[in-house]
Amino acid sequence: MDFKTVIEGLTTNKVDSKLIEQLEKEEELQKILFNLNNEEKEDLIRKITLFAKSDSKKDTKDKNDVYIPVLNKLDFVHCDFTGVGSEWDGPHYGLVWEVNPRFDAVTIIPATSKKRKNYANIIPVGKILGLPKGDTSLLVSDMTKVSRRRLEPVTFNHYTKGVIRTRLQNKWIPSIVEAVALTYGNETTLEEFITQRTIVSMPEDLEDLRSKRFKPVKARYDRENNIMEYRIWNQDNWHSLNMKNPNTQINKSVKIKLVKELLSEDLSVREEAERKYFELYH
Repeated sequence: MDFKTVIEGLTTNKVDSKLIEQLEKEEELQKILFNLNNEEKEDLIRKITLFAKSDSKKDTKDKNDVYIPVLNKLDFVHCDFTGVGSEWDGPHYGLVWEVNPRFDAVTIIPATSKKRKNYANIIPVGKILGLPKGDTSLLVSDMTKVSRRRLEPVTFNHYTKGVIRTRLQNKWIPSIVEAVALTYGNETTLEEFITQRTIVSMPEDLEDLRSKRFKPVKARYDRENNIMEYRIWNQDNWHSLNMKNPNTQINKSVKIKLVKELLSEDLSVREEAERKYFELYH
């Protein structure tokens, strides 16, 4: 079976004849394809096609050497990734985080509408006009640089303004900055410090733990006086938490499990954890 027949037999749509002609010359690629099963071959051809479409796009700039279309921070874009292994692959939505109008590379935060567990570097931003139905989350941990050739601005038809860009509100910037600090700046969350650095002690009041769980902090623990002090990583004001030791001897693993359950998304788990907390610490 010739190479053209193999490729066309793998795809539901006719492959571009020029692409086939070019691929037929690549002996190394032919060897790779013939050692793959049909599903793997289909996936590889898809990636080659997607990469070729992105790479063949022509750059467009204005008289000031600024790329067109202009991309702005907090614009949502459609990205064509061609990843290997656990890298991002295929079409996905993303958020423009850093962009220079004269540079090709754009820093993108991938977005997803799939339900994700709460983590310090996953930011739920709710429903976004112009994106798929459901709540959107930003995956700061997967932030990456992408060529403009892989990107297309996302637009939607606004009921009064007409066709406009899909954008994230500025109010989310501090949360993203904090997630970046935690992911790439090795900062520590309030939850991590309380869990790992205060032995078996717990805050007398849980409000700060609940409301500032994922805040990056600079903190210290005075074991003798059982007081924890902290400040938000980029602020100067210090806050104090009165800590309490348990009424009975426990090991640290019990406390770690308790903190996790106190912050659970499951209401019944949280309620049972609160009962245990008051039983142990009050």
